[in-house]
Amino acid sequence: MSDKKYQYKDIENDKSLINKIPNQSDLEGFEEWKKKTNKRILDNCIFSGVIIGFISFLSISGVMSSGESLKDKIIVLLFLAIFILFEIRLIKHYLNSRTWQMEYCNYGKVIDKYRVTKGKKKRFYVIIEVDGNLFKIKSRSQYFSLEINDDATVFSIEGKEFLGVMKK
Repeated sequence: MSDKKYQYKDIENDKSLINKIPNQSDLEGFEEWKKKTNKRILDNCIFSGVIIGFISFLSISGVMSSGESLKDKIIVLLFLAIFILFEIRLIKHYLNSRTWQMEYCNYGKVIDKYRVTKGKKKRFYVIIEVDGNLFKIKSRSQYFSLEINDDATVFSIEGKEFLGVMKK
C-alpha cells in the first residue's frame, strides 16, 4: 500500500477541472452525502461535549474543593478552556456544514484507492479519473463505500477548497 502513497503523491486537485453544473439527481445525492456528513460531525460534537462535561465536573469538583495549590487550579482551568475551545470549533464546523451547497460536479471512475498509516493515524484516499485528469480525494467513508471501477461524482462545495466524492 505504501507504494501507492508515492505513486500518487504529485496529484493536485484542481477545482477548475470540476466545471459541470449539477443536475437534480446530483443535488439529491449531495444532500444525502451532506446529511451523513452532518450526522457524523454532530455525533463527534455530542461525544466530545459529554466527555468535556464529565471531565469538567470531576476536575472542578475535585481540584477546586480540595486544598490544591493555586498553580494546580490554574493548570486544570487552562486545560478545560482548551477543551472547551475545541468543542466550540466542532460546533462551528457543524453549523457551517449545514449550509454547504454543491457548486460544480463532474463524473468519473474510481481507478484506485489506498490508505496511509502513520502510527495510530490512518488516512484513506480514493483516486478518481475524470476526463483524463486524476483527483486524489481524502475520505474515510467513501473509501469503504466505493470500489475500483465504480462510477463516481466528484464535486466542489461553494466557498471551500476541498473536493468531495460520492457514488453515482
